[in-house]
Amino acid sequence: MVDVRCVIVLVTLLIVGGCERRRTSALTPAVPDGVWEQGGVGGTPRVPFLRGNLYGYLDVEGRVAIDPRYGWADTFQSGFALCRLNSRYSIIDESGSVKFTVDRYGEEFAEGLAAVKDFGHAGFVDQQGEYHIQPAFMAAGPFSNGLAGVQVSPDQWGYIDHEGKLVTPTHFNEVQAAEKDYTIVHYGGTQVTAEDAPVWWEGGRWLMIDRSGKPLAVIREDKEDGW
Repeated sequence: MVDVRCVIVLVTLLIVGGCERRRTSALTPAVPDGVWEQGGVGGTPRVPFLRGNLYGYLDVEGRVAIDPRYGWADTFQSGFALCRLNSRYSIIDESGSVKFTVDRYGEEFAEGLAAVKDFGHAGFVDQQGEYHIQPAFMAAGPFSNGLAGVQVSPDQWGYIDHEGKLVTPTHFNEVQAAEKDYTIVHYGGTQVTAEDAPVWWEGGRWLMIDRSGKPLAVIREDKEDGW
């Protein structure tokens, strides 16, 4: 059984900390003519680096493994990486071979699938570039513990399983990565945005729900001023 009180305290801290983290870009700027630092190598056999205005990849011994030819390059995840090549996003393997291209990339591979957005619709592809879940959503997040958050309309999110089946209602404003026995969502608020500031909510509440969408506990009530 999940100790709900302990989880509530932990999740509250994560939510508050997450608001601060949103202030920074997900991508740390590259060091010119050097290795792109993004939280360390992480055990991957390829490390992005920048030479002039183009990105390539080094192996773990610092030798060039993939020549610089990309306008932008991400770190490798599960043997694949996202790069921008000739104005489109491409998924490459560790040899630099392009596996497939997409109009817009969503998330890294997780549990064998990656969320991609092509021509305005998000779906999930496998590591061969084939659609495992057809692009039928406005947006999608990575899989975690068998569930992925998907957006079906503005401010309407829910969770799907590996077969693409909705397993929760889709009336949530925001969803977080699923844990083993629960997940955290926001419900009933109005989203507020401002330049150079994190997104926040006016009204509504953060909820802990089970994997079917049933509320387990209220984590935090958001006031009308967002706090």
